[in-house]
Amino acid sequence: MAVTMRHLVSVPELGLRPVAGHAGLDGEVTWVHGSEVPDPTPWLTGGELLLTTGVRLTEPGELAQLCTRLAGTGAAGIGFATGVAFAEIPMELRERADQHGLPVVEVPYETPFVAIAKELANELATQRNEALRRALHSHRRLIDAALTSGGTTGANAGVVGELASLLAGWCVVFDTAGEVLASAPETASHTTIPDSAELTRLRAGEIDSMGIAGPHGYLVGHRLGAGDRGRGLLISGRPTPFGPPEHAIVAAAVSLLGLGLEQAGAAAAQAHRARNELVVQLLHDGVETELANRQLADWGLRPDQLRVAAIAEPSTVDDEELREIVARSGVTAVVAAEHGGQLHLLGNELDPALAELPAENLGLSEPAAVGELDFARRQAIQAARIGKGEGKAITRAQELRAMQLLRNLRADESLDVFIARILEPLGTDTTLIESLRAFLDAHGSWHQAARQLGIHRHTLRARLTRAQQLLDRNLDSPYVRLELSLALHAHELLG
Repeated sequence: MAVTMRHLVSVPELGLRPVAGHAGLDGEVTWVHGSEVPDPTPWLTGGELLLTTGVRLTEPGELAQLCTRLAGTGAAGIGFATGVAFAEIPMELRERADQHGLPVVEVPYETPFVAIAKELANELATQRNEALRRALHSHRRLIDAALTSGGTTGANAGVVGELASLLAGWCVVFDTAGEVLASAPETASHTTIPDSAELTRLRAGEIDSMGIAGPHGYLVGHRLGAGDRGRGLLISGRPTPFGPPEHAIVAAAVSLLGLGLEQAGAAAAQAHRARNELVVQLLHDGVETELANRQLADWGLRPDQLRVAAIAEPSTVDDEELREIVARSGVTAVVAAEHGGQLHLLGNELDPALAELPAENLGLSEPAAVGELDFARRQAIQAARIGKGEGKAITRAQELRAMQLLRNLRADESLDVFIARILEPLGTDTTLIESLRAFLDAHGSWHQAARQLGIHRHTLRARLTRAQQLLDRNLDSPYVRLELSLALHAHELLG
């Protein structure tokens, strides 16, 4: 939106005649200001058309000096009224205006200054209305595109294509990992986007939008979706600068694309939650065998050679990060996050995925079939916990000979009797059992066990004193610790 000196000169009713500074006729006029003071520049901000009769500028050189000052403030031009103080526009003003490229137009005596101001105001209003009309039309086109096309990623290709058309440029939508979700035209996905501090901050979620100008055009970038980093980025480019209409169009597209990505993200999260709950039920043997086999086949898994991997707590990754690691490894596996935070992997061949987690302590079960997954889950958790104590990255259940012995005795009733006799005095107090297990895992170190549990060592000492009283056993005895350790491992393994 801009009104130029050329437009004002072209209005027949005003009768304005350009006499000098023709090179600046395409400059934008932001306002009309009338003044008769020798130096009006303190009250100007740039872009004004100054209207004057020159009644107070009759001395030689004063008009030339006024022209120089106005050019220095970025004025749009001078409207000089004849028939008041001067019959025609003085030559000194014309010559100086030509030097600065500052337009000077003759205002006939019959043209009121207010008529020029009204024309400017009317034209600005007309342009604003036209811009609003175009914006509404563009918004309708974007909405129509959103309703008539879609995509599983949430980055509506129709919206992206329509936006590129409206901008007479190109657009690319990236996800948070930098992968292209949609582009228009298709070749835009190969466009080299120049690195800049603003783009880096946009990708990091520090800012919501940015704009840069380069040798190959102008770019604007916007964050899509809610949250600290959103769900993606929209980068748009065109050969000419973005004006208010273009920014309004991009803003509408950002809203539509952001909504689409949020909806797709919410749907994906819901699908992940449903899948997670199903995997958790499988790991607890809570799914009927035929249904479980069918679901595992849908996931591309063989139901007779399944392995469960567990990550020792606390883990440095969450379930979403673990899914991304599995996807990068190329392994066919599903992830489960139990309500307590314990993370599991279920698959046939998990080693390539586990190798991507070098900073974790992992436990891997023996092969198991549907109906044996609860035992495999317990195997994996115990292996992870034991491996953490040994500082091992991956601990396999078949490497733990004591666990093998307990597995072989799980059908023997004497093992149940052993567990009951050792642990029954503690009752169902899980706090005492957890404290006792941490104490034994820490080889009797009060300080290390308390740190692992996140409690003060005096609190731990009080708990273990209570446990010792209930058990009526001396926890300093190596044999007592062996019995308790076997009983706890058997209890956790067999449930």
